[in-house]
Parts: sequence; structure tokens; C-alpha cells
Amino acid sequence: MKKYFSIFYILFLSLTMYGEFKPIKEFPISPYSGDIAVHNGKIYQVDILKDSIFIYDLRTGERKGRITTAGFSPYSLCFCNDTLVVSNNDEIRFISYKGKIYRAIYSPTSSITGIAFDGKNIWVTGRDGKIYCISRNDGTTIKTLNGPGWRNNGLSFYKGYLWTTNRYRNEIYMICVRNGEVINVLPSPGPYPSGIEVIDNKIYVSDFEMDSVYLFDIPYKDYIIKGKPEKARVTLYFRLINDGPGSINNVDVFIALPENRENQLLLSKPAFEPSPSKIVVDQYNQKVAHYKFQNVKKGEKRTASVKVDAELRSVSYFIVPERVGNLNDIPKEIKKRYLQDKDRYMIKDPFIKNSVKRAIGRERNSYWIAKDIFNYVINHMEYELSGGWDIAPEVLKRGKGSCSEYSYVFISMMRAAGIPTRYIGSVVERGDRASIDGVFHRWTEIYLPGYGWIPVDPSGGDSPIPRNRALAFGHRSNGYLITTIGGGDSRYLDWSYNFNVRVRGYDSNANFHIDRMAIWQPIK
Repeated sequence: MKKYFSIFYILFLSLTMYGEFKPIKEFPISPYSGDIAVHNGKIYQVDILKDSIFIYDLRTGERKGRITTAGFSPYSLCFCNDTLVVSNNDEIRFISYKGKIYRAIYSPTSSITGIAFDGKNIWVTGRDGKIYCISRNDGTTIKTLNGPGWRNNGLSFYKGYLWTTNRYRNEIYMICVRNGEVINVLPSPGPYPSGIEVIDNKIYVSDFEMDSVYLFDIPYKDYIIKGKPEKARVTLYFRLINDGPGSINNVDVFIALPENRENQLLLSKPAFEPSPSKIVVDQYNQKVAHYKFQNVKKGEKRTASVKVDAELRSVSYFIVPERVGNLNDIPKEIKKRYLQDKDRYMIKDPFIKNSVKRAIGRERNSYWIAKDIFNYVINHMEYELSGGWDIAPEVLKRGKGSCSEYSYVFISMMRAAGIPTRYIGSVVERGDRASIDGVFHRWTEIYLPGYGWIPVDPSGGDSPIPRNRALAFGHRSNGYLITTIGGGDSRYLDWSYNFNVRVRGYDSNANFHIDRMAIWQPIK
């Protein structure tokens, strides 16, 4: 019975967690579309050339009417209770259904590209990318947020969050009104998103080029969103060359073996050349190919390779902070394994503990604890690729480090805050689909109750642009083959990832060098 329950549970998760973000309906609309609004069962669409608002039946898509905007440059609109609000350059006009202007206020931004009403105040955005909260009475600025990036199109307010789009990146953003953090990034359905409305758990996006409005469900249920697959053949290659004159007695080579994950599906079993001495598994259930080479003399070399074919996808987690569980909901086994202290983390170090206090204050929400620590690490670190992986307190004091050292600091602070965190090691497609990677990349995963393991890349998110930071929290693009999952101090990989080498018993005059790389080849 337990076996059948497990199978059912896995099937249930696959049906409720995964999905592609695709429209469930499409409405044809007038060309030259600006922003849209949805109100009382109708879609209102700005036509920026005809200085008009066209009205469509929400159920059938049939055109029901037209309103002249009494302005020469309309773009954005929303409803303030039952009053229609329309932009005209930097002016916000409250108009009747016949186009009569009741009153007008001025906006702090010129060329308004988005308007939203939160039940009390009006939010506006323009081509400068900033988002302003203003009084609906006189336009007084109440709050200013840095937007996701340059040129937001459309603006909507729903359940405490702002939504907007970007026409150059073809993306949809969900933004926290408290601090301007971009919480989620979703793909836009068309090449030129021009407006957005979010209402009744639905997302409506208009597209200027496609002359359509697309309808989506907010992905609360299918919150793991996968992109289109790319197929690649990846060879993990190791080489040792002994230039002599002395000999090397023993070399242990460990190559981490990739497995199926949300972002990757292995299309073939690993092909080994030569066959490893054995396959071993460490305390984190990481499979590793172990090679043993002995008596390597002057002028000799030893090689080992693991080749896999894989289907790789981008993966995004649609996370709503209020839906994240509390720390008591985390399984005990995960806490036991991924809250441990290690000699590179030193989570009880006073500097780490004080840094955590400064980062999170009195925050109790698991998502915001993680996001606050993520931002703290980014704000106190600069990327520097240098030799060695130092302990977390020293790296944070120094303020510089590699992707591994960013990960160590983040893991240390997260574990000190009580959130299980581990590191992920990968090889990377470097620009071209046929490429060689000799640098690799490490980031982290955090356990958020209600969502599971979520990718977080502290060094990858080190950017002042909110959109770029958001893509490093709950998102992974398709140019990575993950080989390693670790918590630190692996029995076989030590603190390394992808590869690990232990050279023992060699002559003092033995000169040797080691190459480790990943060779990428596209598969059609």
C-alpha cells in the first residue's frame, strides 16, 4: 500500500507542480494597441493612433463600443473604482464613458506607459523605468520605486503586488510594492507586450505587434515553469600529464555524475572512457565515478572522461511570499543534513551571526529572510575570481570572492538563520552551443516549505537592476548541466564540484599539470 501511495504522490506532484506558461485564450483587438484594463466583464483597450478606447466583451471577444479619449496621446488606462482613468503624455485624466474629462492631475513622469489603482492611490510608470505612487487627488508623489528595468509597458495592481511588462525583453514582472523587489519574471506571449491587467487570478497581456490580448492563469498551481528544451552532448574530461623527471605513485580522480533534475533530462546513460574503478555515493547521495591511476612515469599521461546526452531547459519557480510555509514546516531530515555547521561556513562565528541580524532584522517570513540575506550578500560583496576558497566570515569581511565564496557566505548566513541551504555545481555552455568550459559555476539551493528546493545564485544576482537580481532567485537558464549537489566536505569531492583530484606519493622532482574541462556539442 505504501508503494502505491508513493507512486500516486509522485504522479500528483508532477500534475500539480510543473507546467509551461502558455495562454489559455487569445482575443483579437484593434491595431496599434496601448494599455488595457478589465472591468465589469469587459476589456478596455487603448488605440494610440485613433485616440480611442475600444471595448470588448470579456467572454466572447466581440467589440461592444468605443470611447474617444479627448486627448492626442493616450497610452495607459485603469479604473479608479468605476471611473475611467487615461494617460495623456504626463497628464492623468479622469473621464466619463463618453470621453468627457471630469478632472486631471499631473504625473511625476513624462510619457506615461502604465497606470494602476490600488484602492487608495494611483501608481504610474514611464519610459524612465521608475514606478511612482501618487495621490489620486492632486498627484503628490508618495513613494518612488526603481522598476525592473528600462521602459515598462502597462501597470496593474493585484493582491498587494504591481505587475508590468517590458517590450524589449518580452517579460512580465510581479513587483512588491513595499520595497520594489521583483518577485517573479514570466515570459510574455508576443514580441511586443504593450499593456497588462491582472484580476481574478488571471493575467491579461496585450501585444502591439500581434494585435491580440492573451489570457493566462496566474501559475499558483503549476509553479515550476519550464522553457523550451535544448539538446547537448557534454563530455566531462580529465587529463594529467607528468613532465617528470620524477614519478607519481597514486592519483585518485573523482568525477561527479549528473542525474535527472527539473532543468535536465539525461537522454543516455553516462559513457565512461575508460571504465572507472567504481561508482561511489557520498553522504549527500551524490554519485561519483572514482578512477585510480598508479605509477605515472615521466612523459606519461592519464585521461578519464564521462559523456552524457541531455535535454536542458530553463526553469523558473513562481513563488508568492505569503504562500511560503514557516520554518517549522521543513522536514527534520532536511534540517539535519543542511543546517549543519562546516569548517568553511562557521555559522556560529560572531561576525556571521551579527551579519544575519543586520540582514533580516525581525523578519519572520521564510521567503523574505532568504531574500534579505541574498541582498545583504550582494550589497557587501564584489565578484573576484582568485585562487582558493576561504571560510565564509573572512570572505564576507574581505568583501570579494568567487562564485564558490559567494555561495559559502550565503549558505553560512542562511543556515545561521535556520533555512536549509546547499550548493549546486555545474558545467556551463560558454556563449556558443559548441564550446569548452574550464571555469564552471557554483550556486545554491534553499529549501522553502511549500515549494521545495529553489535555485539561488548570489554571485549571478550581483547587479543593481531589480530584474537581474530576480532572475538569480528562483530561476535557472538552460545553459547549465548540473553535476553536483553538496552540503560541504564530501567524502569524495571534498569541497570541490564537477571534479576532484587527490595526488599522493609522488617524487619531489615530479612536475605535472592537470586539466579539467567540459566539452559542449549541440545535438539536433
